[in-house]
Order: sequence, then structure tokens, then C-alpha cells
Amino acid sequence: MTRRFQATSAGYVDKPYHLVPKFPNRAERIELGLDVIHSRHEPVILIGHGSSGTSICAALIRKYCAVAFGNESQFMIRLARLAQSWGDLSDPQVLRGAVDYLLQERYFERAERIYGFRPTAEQILERVKQPSMSGIYQALFSLMADHQDTDRWGDKTPEYMDHLSELRELFPTAQYILVVRDGRDTALSVMARYYGPTNLVVAAQEWRETARQGMEFLETLPADRKLVIRYEDMMGNPVETLRTVMDYLGASPRDPQMLERVGPMIREELRENNFNKWKKKMSVREREMFEALAGPELKYYGFETEFSDPRPPSSLQMSLSPWQDRLTRILHPKSFKNNVYRLRMRLSDWYAARRSK
Repeated sequence: MTRRFQATSAGYVDKPYHLVPKFPNRAERIELGLDVIHSRHEPVILIGHGSSGTSICAALIRKYCAVAFGNESQFMIRLARLAQSWGDLSDPQVLRGAVDYLLQERYFERAERIYGFRPTAEQILERVKQPSMSGIYQALFSLMADHQDTDRWGDKTPEYMDHLSELRELFPTAQYILVVRDGRDTALSVMARYYGPTNLVVAAQEWRETARQGMEFLETLPADRKLVIRYEDMMGNPVETLRTVMDYLGASPRDPQMLERVGPMIREELRENNFNKWKKKMSVREREMFEALAGPELKYYGFETEFSDPRPPSSLQMSLSPWQDRLTRILHPKSFKNNVYRLRMRLSDWYAARRSK
């Protein structure tokens, strides 16, 4: 068995790495020298393109900053819109109906399977401080924080990149962290997944749009509520990146040497130097096309570019790529279950909206 050095409040102890809990509770954090003191308690919202490293960042923040993260919520914007047809949430009966409807989401099946977390309507209602969808969400996620034995909660759902202004309305005091990964590596990652873009043109366009959304959104926030983390920095220098995140969140380690001591553990958890794959896996022409479509955005976030005047995809590629992508995604066998779920929820939302009128 490989032995790893793990930090404790008393110093180093020889402990099998696999025995360190993935989700340590407060007592375990203290034992392992991972406990932190929070000077801020706002929600922590991670945003970014899918396959950009938001899951990795959330795991690091959960373990080393003691901020609770669950699985992707996916429902917040949709239900906040739907709730506008439900009536006044200050009416206890309407509020109860909103919570009951929320509990039908598949989020809870996954949260129970992964984290053992499945709250009841009564538990959520007891926590609601403001009769609104924001109040319901904050009650729900505060229960998740209690379940993970932390003082703060966070959320990580990449699809909210299309609804950032609505997200800000729900959580006006939240601290936002934008995780950005080189678009070419992001494209390679998402094109290998059944739910992602299926060709380079669409992948480049989607990354470009998400990069722009991130730029524009952060410009609307004060400095103490926004932070940009590059995936490449997180993977190449994780300890310093985590230190930056902790400073931003106001999470101070009880042990000033915590990050230095747990550095080997952090590096072990990551696939270090897992970036710049595009230099080997993309052809020169593919790199040129991507840069033609998203070059300014690559430069904005400090990523390397190669061409002074990149030649864009052909007009035929630009015309056909979106149709090929859409058709391939719809017909992929692994997409069937997800498509059925989304259709069922849309029908349920439509019926709920009509019934409330």
C-alpha cells in the first residue's frame, strides 16, 4: 500500500491516503489540520463552461475551505420563472406547494445516492426566512451545509452561464468564481462526451459565447464578489490557486501552515499538468479554425495563440455544423433518458402553470 503524508494539528502523521475522508466533517477536519475560520458567509457560486474544471474546483473548496457543494442543481432558474405563475409565496399553502414541486426534481435522487442527503418539505419550510424562491433555495442549501457540517454552501451548475443575471437576482450577495479552461482543451473534452458538442465549429462557438458571458457578467460585480480561476493554474500550481481562493472567500486556516502541509495531498488528488492537450491532439488546421472563431476570447483570458490572421472554417462547415451537432446529440442512445426527463419536466411545468391560472 502506498503511504501518504497527511497533515494534522500536531504535525505530520503517516496515514494511508485513501483513508482520508472525501467529505470530512468538522471533527475530521480538525483532526487532519484542515479546519478553517470563515469571515464571510455568503453563498459561493461556481460558474463556467462544462468540462472547464468547475467540479474539481468545487471539490477542492468543499474539502479545504469547508464550503458545502452538492450535485448540480439545474432547477433554480427554471423554477424561479415558473413560480411567477404560482401566486404569492407569502401564502403558506402556495409556499408549501412550491417546496413540494421542488422536491420532485431528480437532484434529490442524486443527492441521496451521492451524499445521503434527502430533506423533507417540513425541514425546508422550517428554514425559509423569506417567502420567495430564493428563500426556499437558501433554506435547502443551508440544510446541505448542515449535512456536510460546514458553515457555508455553494452551487456548481454550468448551464446557469446562460442565465447569470437571473442568478444574481436570486443571490445578490453571493461570491462568484468563474473557472476558465483553454477553449481548445475544453473542446477536446466535451466532444468526447455524448452530451457535448460533436464538432469543432460548434464547440468553439459555444466556448466563445460562454467566455463572453463570463466577461460581461463579472463586469457587473464589485471586486469582492468576483474571482477568475484558470483551470491550467489550478492544475499546474494547485496550492497557490487554493490560497487565492481562500483569501477571496475569507476562509483562514486555523493552522497557518495548512496549505504547505497538505500540498502533497492536494497534488495527489489532481491530474497535474493535465492541460495543453490541444497542442498534440489537434491538427494545425483545427487549431487555426478554433482561433479564428474564438481568438479574442483566448487572448482575453491569457491563453496562447499561434496565428496572426487565422483562416476561418469554410462557409459550408459553418452552415452544416450546427445541424449535424443537433441531430447527433438528439439521436445519441445515451441522451434518450435525459431527453425524456427534460420533456417530462417541461410538460409538468406547463401543466402546473396552467393549473395555477
